[in-house]
Amino acid sequence: MWVKKDGCFAMEQKLVVSAPETESFCVQFDPDNKYFAVGGSDGTVRLYNTLTGKCAAVMSPSRAEHMPVTCVKYGGDAIRS
Repeated sequence: MWVKKDGCFAMEQKLVVSAPETESFCVQFDPDNKYFAVGGSDGTVRLYNTLTGKCAAVMSPSRAEHMPVTCVKYGGDAIRS
């Protein structure tokens, strides 16, 4: 998060998210900024609470073979990957 200190802008860490050992390829905040979705190299999309950093939901691929999630988009009441 960018914060203004002494007339200058600087990055300040506000939240640390503990995620499984997988690469994260994309991040998208919901329209209300209450949650953010992270697309991973293991084919899952994880939904995190922006205030607590805790994982609220995990959406896993249903097939044995999966591709990495490289784009996540909120659409209406759903998350599309």
